[in-house]
Formats: sequence, C-alpha cells, structure tokens
Amino acid sequence: MKQRTKTTMVRVLTLTAALAFSTAAYSQGLTPADVDAAISAGLAGKSLSSQCYATSGLMDFGEFNGGFTVVIEGPVGRIMRLALAAKKKYQPFTAADVTDEMLSRTLWLVAEPNKPTFSSGVWHRAANAEHIVLKRKGAKGDNPTDVLQAESMEPYPVSWSNAMGGKWEGQGITAKFSIEAFQKMPGDEVDIVVVTPAGERRCKIGKKDRAALR
Repeated sequence: MKQRTKTTMVRVLTLTAALAFSTAAYSQGLTPADVDAAISAGLAGKSLSSQCYATSGLMDFGEFNGGFTVVIEGPVGRIMRLALAAKKKYQPFTAADVTDEMLSRTLWLVAEPNKPTFSSGVWHRAANAEHIVLKRKGAKGDNPTDVLQAESMEPYPVSWSNAMGGKWEGQGITAKFSIEAFQKMPGDEVDIVVVTPAGERRCKIGKKDRAALR
C-alpha cells in the first residue's frame, strides 16, 4: 500500500531567516551555548525525542482497532530536528533561525494514525484521534494531579490510498504540554493516552526517556 499523508510525522516549521534572539527567549531555559550545541548535534544527524506506539492493548479484531505512532520532543529536540531538516534541504540553520516558539518550555507531541492493514477480509485502521493527555503510569485518573492536560491541541487530517483505487481517511492530533508540569508529575513512567471514538490507545514514556526530554 502506498501511504500519502497530508502531514508528515513531525511537522517542520517554516524557518524564519535572520530572526535574532530576544532576552525573553533565553530566559525560558536554554542558553546561547545550549542552542549552539543543539544545532551542532542536529547537523551531525543526532536526535532527541521519544517515540512509542499507542494501542488498545486488547485482542481487538474490529475495523477501528488500529493505533498511533506518537513522537514527543522538547525545545532541544526541536532545534536538533529542525537543524537536520534544513541540512537535508541544503539550507543553512543558525541561532538566528531559532524562534521564541521553538525555545518555548513546552513538549510538542504528535500522534499519527498508523496506516490501514488488511486481514481476514477486512481493512483495519485507527479511529480519529479526538483528545490526548499524559497520565501517571498505573493511575486511575481520579486524582487531577495524575493527569496532565495539554496547553493546546490541534487535530489534522491524514489520508491513504493504494494502487487498486482504495482510499481511507483518518485524523491525527498535535498537542503542547508544559515541561514544568510534566517534570512534576509523580512516578517514573508516564502514559500517553490518545482518546478515540473506539476507545483509548496508550503507550508509555519510560523513566530514561522522561529524564532525557528537554
């Protein structure tokens, strides 16, 4: 099957040329040295993000039993990714291209529906992503401190087609979470919970990845 999506797994921001840093931007946590190091790492092909696959965890054979590939990154990971993206396009990327938004003390998360699969005479795909939260591993959700809501969310359309003329449409979601609030969540591991009409799809940010996200 050939997959065609209207957005890539992680959306690449338009690079703003010749934009100088403001004092406010540096006050958000990264120093000029941090930024330069992140750019150098990105240009060297390195990355800093966490990826997991959100599923129902059940033996589900229904049409909408598909899951999501989830990528989450902080400001350092963002700068590294964008520097590498620029390099691949033979474009320059320096500290002057780093915007306040890139530096913001937020975790950016993208939940992309996995492409449909065919088995037992039925096409299976992910239901539309409607909401997403971060949740302390093992928590039931009754305690508000166990669940972190996004500061902002935005759904986006995805489509697939194959050589036989088949076409499917789905919906992913992007979200931004406060790094400070994320760091204060209790426990070592955090669940990413994607809410869909067909139920929740979950995966986890492990202890090691949680500590590395910045």
